[in-house]
Amino acid sequence: IVLLEAMAIGKPVIASDIGGISEIIKDDYNGFTFAPGNEKNLIEVLEHFLNHSENITKLKKNCFVSVHDSSVNSYINKLLKSVERNH
Repeated sequence: IVLLEAMAIGKPVIASDIGGISEIIKDDYNGFTFAPGNEKNLIEVLEHFLNHSENITKLKKNCFVSVHDSSVNSYINKLLKSVERNH
């Protein structure tokens, strides 16, 4: 929920790619993910973010787009569709 709250106010997120994080955060679209426990990867992600500050406006806009349809019901429906496809 914290990721969605951050994106709802236009804050791109940098998060460890654990659990379902990569379902919410899309690299270089609305934030960035890094490999859990991989300090070198985190540094690479931070450097990329800082070195491409011209993309911040785009990332902020994409945050709003990402949360536009992020109600609890919408998320549950997506999960159910995923389960149906895999069975």
